[in-house]
Amino acid sequence: MANSFITSGSFTADGNRKLIPVPYGVDKFTVTNNTILISGAANAFYFEWTPAMGQGLGYKITNSGAPVYAGLSAGNGFYFLDPNQPIVFTPATNVAGVATTAISAATSPVVSTGNTTGLSVGSIVRLYETAVPAAQSSMNGIDWQVSSVVTNTSFTMEAVLPNGPTVSAGAGFYRIVTNLPPWRKYFVANVTQAATATVTFTTDHFFTAQTLDANGNVTFSGDFVTFLVEDPLNGMTQLNNVGGYVLSIPAPNQIVVGINTTAFTAFSWPSQAAIAAQGNYTPASASVSNADIDLLYMVLPGGANNPAGATGNLMIWEASKYANT
Repeated sequence: MANSFITSGSFTADGNRKLIPVPYGVDKFTVTNNTILISGAANAFYFEWTPAMGQGLGYKITNSGAPVYAGLSAGNGFYFLDPNQPIVFTPATNVAGVATTAISAATSPVVSTGNTTGLSVGSIVRLYETAVPAAQSSMNGIDWQVSSVVTNTSFTMEAVLPNGPTVSAGAGFYRIVTNLPPWRKYFVANVTQAATATVTFTTDHFFTAQTLDANGNVTFSGDFVTFLVEDPLNGMTQLNNVGGYVLSIPAPNQIVVGINTTAFTAFSWPSQAAIAAQGNYTPASASVSNADIDLLYMVLPGGANNPAGATGNLMIWEASKYANT
């Protein structure tokens, strides 16, 4: 059975995860790290995925004298993302509420707890009842991605807020959240004041950025993202119901968007006292307005021996399907 070509392309790696839009019917996806292939460096230079391999897996060929053909370790392989289906990157463990005892006022908040069972770097948690009364917490009901865990002591949030939260005591609960759909509402942690604003989310996202050809012409428009910043406690209400195209993705939980926010009020994170004075709080969020549900996306993890490569590597990919000959 031979391969029938569908589509191909290339990109220069930035060390982060990469999303490649592909049509339905892909039976094989390959990536060649052209930089490593030419240099002969002792890193993986070829990556391959077929549906039978499952999520997060794949094969690689590494330069190490004679080429070595081996499986990618779990989590470092290919993820086939269908916008019509929920996606799971972590096991559905610890679904019951787990008690917390405190939340720090750091810009990357640290949550104290006596039980971190099932938590790991990359886990997504949702907090609730972390203030008295609960409605006064700026942390409740938001999906937060974990950047570090101290076993049965604490975990730290990945997002960097413009200012640290203030939550009385912080005693409440957290749950590990799974089965989140990729095209969900993403909560906004911070927005810069810039000609093209950088937006930080409380979790990694699945937005796709526009791509340009050698002449600077747009070859793929990327996602159009619309923001909801209706609560004055977040400051930048001028961004409410404003949208723009994703221009680039500097980090897995950030986007650079084509919106000029230089004249907008600075984005802020509310204190418990401010929420108490106002009486309620609606977190800022963003969602994609032009998700193409007729496309699938191949998610490529970044890194020197992963399919999205290390910063500066030229990556060449190809999607194909099997055809009878």
